Amino acid sequence: RSLHAGSRLIAAYLDYLAKEKISGVYLASVSDKAAGFFESQGFVLLYKGRRSYFRYLLHKDIPIYIYGKKL
Repeated sequence: RSLHAGSRLIAAYLDYLAKEKISGVYLASVSDKAAGFFESQGFVLLYKGRRSYFRYLLHKDIPIYIYGKKL
């Protein structure tokens, strides 16, 4: 975390997409902790919900967050 590797990876990916003339990007996360990180990178929360994908393993529903960003 202290090396800011996640921020650098996101920045490099967004730079690549912009060079390729991609107008926007979205991503999905199942991490409650990721919200602050993606928002700090300029992503906007588009959807928040719960899914049962792994209920048979975890015995509970998991959160899902969809973020988007215009480039």
